[in-house]
Amino acid sequence: MTSLTKDLFYLAGALRDGSVHYDKASRNYTIVWYSKDKSYLAKSIAKKVARSFGKKADVYEYKRGQYRVKIGSMEIYDTIKQTFDFPDEGIGQVAWGASNKLRTTRRELKYAYIRGMFDAEGDVSVRNRYLEVSQKNTEILKWIKDELQSSKINSGGIVLADRKSSTYKIVISAKKSVRLFKDKIGFEMERKRRMLERLCLN
Repeated sequence: MTSLTKDLFYLAGALRDGSVHYDKASRNYTIVWYSKDKSYLAKSIAKKVARSFGKKADVYEYKRGQYRVKIGSMEIYDTIKQTFDFPDEGIGQVAWGASNKLRTTRRELKYAYIRGMFDAEGDVSVRNRYLEVSQKNTEILKWIKDELQSSKINSGGIVLADRKSSTYKIVISAKKSVRLFKDKIGFEMERKRRMLERLCLN
């Protein structure tokens, strides 16, 4: 059993923009993280995969301007399924809520998961003075909202972000909460980290 570390929880949060798949025909276990930011995948995801599982993870462009880290590993597949209750094949991430392990673990691991999810599916608007995270599954958004609120980081309600894709989001806009988010959670993705710093200066 892989030890429960901040790296592991971050990787699981970042898989909110990724996939965990078992192909019965080929008996291949595949875990993939996606991003438009090649440097982020190399500096954050690939390094954490190496530290957590001892596997070399390459970053490569699979479509123009789109990058991914793709690993074939039954160990990682089983860890994500068992620790974070990733849905069974064919169900999709819309059914991926907050696992009991995630709900009951220590705060620093919860923060690592939330940081990974914001890096993968979050956004910062300096102009409109807010940061947000979006997802199709509303259970995980409610869990994040409650966790942030317990640290005095207040957000708005869960609102429909995109009707076509049935994507929902929570938004953090109060200046005090934005600054607390920066201090307690933050981003690893350099572009988002810089934007959050600019937002906190406004």
